[in-house]
Amino acid sequence: MTHYTFYSDSDPATTRLELEGAWIHDPADPAGTVRHYRFGKATRDTKIDIGGTSLTFAGRRFPVVEYGEHQDDQYGIRVQIPDGDTYRAELDDLRAFAEAKTTLVFRDNRGRQMHGTMSGYAVDDQPWGAEVSFTFTRVSIEQVTA
Repeated sequence: MTHYTFYSDSDPATTRLELEGAWIHDPADPAGTVRHYRFGKATRDTKIDIGGTSLTFAGRRFPVVEYGEHQDDQYGIRVQIPDGDTYRAELDDLRAFAEAKTTLVFRDNRGRQMHGTMSGYAVDDQPWGAEVSFTFTRVSIEQVTA
């Protein structure tokens, strides 16, 4: 268990954390599983489905839309892995994340941070290495505090 000490007269931090690329890890073992993918920082997209249901009633020309509390956030992620000494290891680690079928943590240089699962894993061979794409879907997790 980690204990933190806070003081009421401490100055707040005024610096920003600048991440380069994308970071992925297993929340059960962050230090042992964290992987950094430096390249492809501008090749991501975000899709949000707020899950409305359209209902059509007699006597109404247009439908009525009902919304629940559910939302589906999906992130299209593409990272580039250049040829080199670590090429195979980086590719294998990323594939292992996809095949783990577990909740992971994703962070990137655009401020995205979420718990989610990977799907749609694909490797596109390039003359300089490989571009790996996958969908990262945000999941709800239960935060346990001591």
